[in-house]
This record gives sequence, C-alpha cells and structure tokens, in this order.
Amino acid sequence: MGPVGEKLARRFDKWSRRFRRAAKTIPIPKDVRDVETLVRDGYDPLHALYISLQNITSVFAEAVSVLPELKPYYDVAAAAEDEYMPSGPP
Repeated sequence: MGPVGEKLARRFDKWSRRFRRAAKTIPIPKDVRDVETLVRDGYDPLHALYISLQNITSVFAEAVSVLPELKPYYDVAAAAEDEYMPSGPP
C-alpha cells in the first residue's frame, strides 16, 4: 500500500464507527441495482457484477472524496473533468 492508502487505512480505522454511521445516510441513487436484480433484468451475470461494482465504486468515491487525504486526487480529477468536459453540444 502506498502513502495515501496507508493514510486512508489509518483514518478509516480511527473513524470507522463515525464513517459507518455516515455511510448509512449516503443516498444511493435509484438506478444503482444489485447483481440479482440486474441478472433478473436480463444481464449476463458477469456483466451484472461489473455494472454493480462500477456503481458502488462511484458512490464510494463520492462519499470519500471529501476526506482531506484525498484532496490531491480530487484536485487532479477536477482538473481533468474541466479539461475534457465539452464546452457545448457536439
């Protein structure tokens, strides 16, 4: 694990109860469905797993992006979004 990962691990250990309580209040978008629902809707099981993990990872990233340890990552991601966001319709 790198230095950012080690900082995050220490912070999660230190704040785990508080983070778990806060995580329960994070609104999960309605279009985030579990694997079983996606398979029932006709997706291949592996594709359903991929979709579900992508959605969960996105929700997690939004939740932890406010942590001070992730400020360098947030700055880089925000700059990339600004640079690659289209200025208007295609």
